[in-house]
Amino acid sequence: NTVKDLGVNLLGSQVFDDHHHYTNGCLAEICGQAQRLGADLALTTQKDWTKIASLLSGERNLSFAFLVVEIRFQAEEEELRALIENTLAVKIFPGEIQK
Repeated sequence: NTVKDLGVNLLGSQVFDDHHHYTNGCLAEICGQAQRLGADLALTTQKDWTKIASLLSGERNLSFAFLVVEIRFQAEEEELRALIENTLAVKIFPGEIQK
């Protein structure tokens, strides 16, 4: 939705698992899909860009770009801090009752 909200004509998408290990084969697949759809470029997150940038040194028939995403929380700072701390505490100390 963020991309569409920016007025980008989204022709297709490909989803990879978090912490995906990108290969030249992955990029070839992305380039092939983009070419079939007539895309001008492939857009990724800044996080994934750092993983694929070194693979882009070879010649590709597609430009790649990344979108910088900024997160803003609407909750009050203290409520948010308590939620994060309790969530982390449950992950670190499972079974203990939190406030």
